[in-house]
Amino acid sequence: MVTFKLKLKNMDKIFLIKLFSFVLLGATFVSCNSVPTKEISATLDSIYLFQADFRTVDKKLITKELAELIDSVKTKEEQETEEMLLSEHPTDKPSIIEGDLLTSLYEGQNRYHIAELSNDADSAVLLVNFEQTGYNEKWQDTLIFKNEHGWKLDNVLYNNKYTDQYSMQNVLINYLKSE
Repeated sequence: MVTFKLKLKNMDKIFLIKLFSFVLLGATFVSCNSVPTKEISATLDSIYLFQADFRTVDKKLITKELAELIDSVKTKEEQETEEMLLSEHPTDKPSIIEGDLLTSLYEGQNRYHIAELSNDADSAVLLVNFEQTGYNEKWQDTLIFKNEHGWKLDNVLYNNKYTDQYSMQNVLINYLKSE
């Protein structure tokens, strides 16, 4: 075994201590920050790779508030459908939400990647680049995640290029208020 003895001046020792502290602190920051990134990415994949309809999103992947809104919408849609079937015009179309609510494009996406992610302990904001190759469309929406015993999707803020609606929650709330 070879050992090295370094004679360091006080200034060199202080510099090395600061350097070591900085490296250690930086490694801690990166490792702490990568946990939400990995968890958020996994949630994003579970929602966007396998979902075609906001109504079927796994409730474990979304916030309690968003889950309650979706459940209320599903209940209202079922009531609207039943009422229409029992009406004088049973072949008319009931009032339901159509199109993709998980993105601002009605047809939805078939490719995405996270362009930017910023987070603190309780929330995260993601800028996500979406693509619909069948329609040759590319756009960016903002996704809001909250840490509710794990990172969960809370809202999708829409790009105004495709819709006049502000967000997914806004669409759901407006539908529930409509008559």
